Amino acid sequence: MTINTVASNLSSNTSAGAQQSAASAQKTPVVASNAPVSSTTSASSSAGSGVDVAVSASGVAALVASLKAAGAAGSKASTASTASVVATPSIAQLKSYTDKQLAQMPLAQWKALSAEQIAALPPIAIKGATQSQIALLSTKQVAGLTVAQMAALTKTQVSALTPLSIHSFSNSQISAITPPAFAGMSVSQLSAFSVQQGVSLKPSQLIYLGQDQKNALQSKTMLASKSGNLFQIMAMMG
Repeated sequence: MTINTVASNLSSNTSAGAQQSAASAQKTPVVASNAPVSSTTSASSSAGSGVDVAVSASGVAALVASLKAAGAAGSKASTASTASVVATPSIAQLKSYTDKQLAQMPLAQWKALSAEQIAALPPIAIKGATQSQIALLSTKQVAGLTVAQMAALTKTQVSALTPLSIHSFSNSQISAITPPAFAGMSVSQLSAFSVQQGVSLKPSQLIYLGQDQKNALQSKTMLASKSGNLFQIMAMMG
């Protein structure tokens, strides 16, 4: 039941009550009495009855107005909440995005993109993603990154990835990162790799790594590679 309905019911009930009261007054028999009827008493009684009805109607009117005001305020709040939803470009629009357009996308809009929308962005557009945008990628959005998009990431962009995002990468996504871009990984980022992800690492991705970076990967690659070839390559490179 809406507030307006409640207000309408209250008004109807008050009107019906007043009518019923008037009808009852008309049906009340007049008792004969030898005492003279005072016009003042009669007027006072009538006036008193009128005051009672007036006060009741006034109270209900105030309540109705209050309920309607509350309903209007609730409607405005609901409209404001709906308006606060961030609008995002369509998939068709995102497919034609350039790197400059993506770089200018507001962070609130970027965060609202779905995995499907992320996947629709051309690899060339991904190159325009700022460090702030890359750092805000959720695990669901990371799942939308295609192999071609991963290959388009720069060293600066890779350095902005959160350990949580890295830990959620698939093996094919990790393998797609170019060696120069992979060198942007920090020790904390490399430490986020799981043993299963270590299988996807390629010797070419280790070429640009420093010793601290190699050390962060050693345990993961040793456990991931049955032959230990990757670790041996890393040792020779050290």
